[in-house]
Amino acid sequence: AKVWVDNIRKIYFWENGFKKNKKQLYIQTWHGSLGIKKMEGDIENENPIWRKFAQIDSENIDIITANSQFLYDLFSRESCFWYKGKILKTGNPRNDIFFKSKKEQQDIKNSVNSFLGLRTDEKFILYVPTFRNENDTGNIDIDFNHVKILLSEKFNINFKFVIRFHPRIPTDVREKFMSEEIIDATSYPDVQELLLASDIVISDYSSCMFDFMLTRRPVFIYASDIEKYNTDRGFYYPLETTPFPIATNNEEMIENIKNFDYDKYKNEVEQFLIDKGCVDDGHASERVVEIIKNYIEGK
Repeated sequence: AKVWVDNIRKIYFWENGFKKNKKQLYIQTWHGSLGIKKMEGDIENENPIWRKFAQIDSENIDIITANSQFLYDLFSRESCFWYKGKILKTGNPRNDIFFKSKKEQQDIKNSVNSFLGLRTDEKFILYVPTFRNENDTGNIDIDFNHVKILLSEKFNINFKFVIRFHPRIPTDVREKFMSEEIIDATSYPDVQELLLASDIVISDYSSCMFDFMLTRRPVFIYASDIEKYNTDRGFYYPLETTPFPIATNNEEMIENIKNFDYDKYKNEVEQFLIDKGCVDDGHASERVVEIIKNYIEGK
């Protein structure tokens, strides 16, 4: 291949002795954006074997794309991403989906609902918990039924509840959370389409919240293990500085739903995106394609 485009580390290839051809272009679009979790070299207890090959991966990257000044600054710190090359603030190509026409978005929503077994007019809440080591799901103690009822009353919509687990969570672990009222969307191939189709997102620390906020729809944080997670992984900025209401237990979640002010929330989202220097505008893919075309044509 003349060009590689990837949004994760190519650890498997480097571990198996793969060598990049000097004439190949490696574009890294990364899978986080305004995410709050510390990453790469900033994680104190990172696996040393993984770290070794992640550094090799960075040495082979030719261009990294960023969707914000915040992410640009992280990639610029060699101690964080072990990278010295070109960084371009193109926006995140995966987030162009949130800027599509109303018809295109509706077509995607219809497709997602069909996959989930929902009518095209049915609305759903998407719960996306962050992956924990050892497949730990002890933090998932949210009262799904009560939360669904309260959100349905708050927005005057009869919501369904959909869960998207990390793909590494085994099926038998996921099944214990399922019921007739909860749909497992883990096997859906594109989380961005799930985000586009959903009306509300609940998560703890997943960077998908910061993609979904581009829709200006509500995000609620349910993080029962926030102190432990902050100690084990760490945050780049306080969770409290995001626009998202934070709950560490079901009682706080209930209060956050009851007190949710949509207009205030949308204003805070706008300010947050400005503060982080977000450049997502629906044209990131065009910019990356132009880079690829110019490289192939030798410009």
